[in-house]
Amino acid sequence: GYALVFPWFEGYPLGPLPEHMQALRALPLITRLALYDRLAEFLTLASAHDCVAAGLWDNDLLLKASSPQALFCSVDHYLRMPARAPYGKQPGSPWYVPPEGYEPGAPLSEAANVYAMGALAFTFFGDRETRSLKTWEAGPGLHRAAMTAVSDKPSRRYPDAAACLAAWRAEVMRLDVQAPKDS
Repeated sequence: GYALVFPWFEGYPLGPLPEHMQALRALPLITRLALYDRLAEFLTLASAHDCVAAGLWDNDLLLKASSPQALFCSVDHYLRMPARAPYGKQPGSPWYVPPEGYEPGAPLSEAANVYAMGALAFTFFGDRETRSLKTWEAGPGLHRAAMTAVSDKPSRRYPDAAACLAAWRAEVMRLDVQAPKDS
């Protein structure tokens, strides 16, 4: 198996308490963009090592708001690519499980990591249930990037996690976001 070793920090898990999600969403957009980028980079690294990051849950996502940091403090499962959905549902929160993760024996590829990246974007910037542009807080270009990543069909998603992250970062560069002013 795998182990994840990281420097610990005092923070809080994103789930299951709604107050933690509210605290995340109260952070300035530029801060959430930086936090998201770090987590998306982790999923890209998993792909680069031929792993599907399965078992993602909000309570495995640790945030430190005082000096914004974010990390996955636990990922229950990694599946070596090429992988297949192991049960009637791939492990993890329904927010982060792609449609193919619900089909026993369905192939799970890097497209599953791309889906998780898109779903994570909705956690940070939008409404995870509706995925509506009306509730999105990070500009239409990033909404399009997130929607591409969470396409129901793997073939309509970005070809790999690196391409997804590159498209995301290109859209971030187009945003007019101001850093928060010190009080």
